[in-house]
Amino acid sequence: MAVWKDAKSMPLPWGAGHYVVGPFKIVHHTTEGSSAEGAFEAYDKDHWIPHFTVDAQQIYQHLDTLVSATALQHPAGTVETNRSSAIQFEVVGFAGRPKDRATLKNVALLCRWIEATHGVPPVWPSGYPDPPIDGRDPGHHNRSVVNWTTKGGHYGHCHVPNNVHWDRAYTKDETDFIMSVAAGDV
Repeated sequence: MAVWKDAKSMPLPWGAGHYVVGPFKIVHHTTEGSSAEGAFEAYDKDHWIPHFTVDAQQIYQHLDTLVSATALQHPAGTVETNRSSAIQFEVVGFAGRPKDRATLKNVALLCRWIEATHGVPPVWPSGYPDPPIDGRDPGHHNRSVVNWTTKGGHYGHCHVPNNVHWDRAYTKDETDFIMSVAAGDV
């Protein structure tokens, strides 16, 4: 079992089964809403769920990280997404807006736990997510199938093959902050 003792347990029943291919990777999403409660309502409605939901006050765990989540698109006949050892979390907030510093600290702490637990390297194989331009999708996302299927590390939803979402949309400073915070610093 891979359940983080510091997360608040909030189990949801809609996992996608076991992983079928590796290496382990972390996928950053945004809820496109302003509250964890709003995200939970959306999960109940559409059953597209991550392993974790993160806000400024709490990290909620919905699935054991040894079971795949369902928050990524996986069109029939395309490369595996959810079941490609993708540990996913939704950050409460909007892709096109700055992220709350307390939330980013929780993201950093969660990332350090996932990295340590699943051997995920602290790198972005497809590059940092592009920041929004005037609050909108900047385009030009690197959705490399080769990177996704062969390289562990951090990915924004914007890096996942056969997906159309552009979230995470961190600024460079936000990504640098997340990657620089050690587990003992938060």
